[in-house]
Amino acid sequence: MTVKLLPFLPSGYYVMYLISG
Repeated sequence: MTVKLLPFLPSGYYVMYLISG
């Protein structure tokens, strides 16, 4: 799963996803 597939998620979850790598 890539970040490009998560445009519908809130910014908060988006940031946590980036931290998770």
